[in-house]
Amino acid sequence: MFFVEGSNGQIEIDIIDPHAQSLADALPKLKDLVGYAETHGDGYRRIEAIGENAGLKRVLNLKSPSVRDAIRKSESASALYAGIVAGNYG
Repeated sequence: MFFVEGSNGQIEIDIIDPHAQSLADALPKLKDLVGYAETHGDGYRRIEAIGENAGLKRVLNLKSPSVRDAIRKSESASALYAGIVAGNYG
């Protein structure tokens, strides 16, 4: 979690979660984060999962309904980071 001062002077919170998609629990953790984002997402400025694909840092924006839907349907965390639902991070 990161706490930042927003443009209006209010404190805003980001969840930036590094995921090692090579681990067996990577996809279940992403799916759990989807549920959290759907329930509590309005309280956060950003909810993102960071992974790596082909040497590039990739990001899944869990504030996006289409990304959450892709995670729910996926059978592979690696495929998510390699696919079109992920963007380049940084």
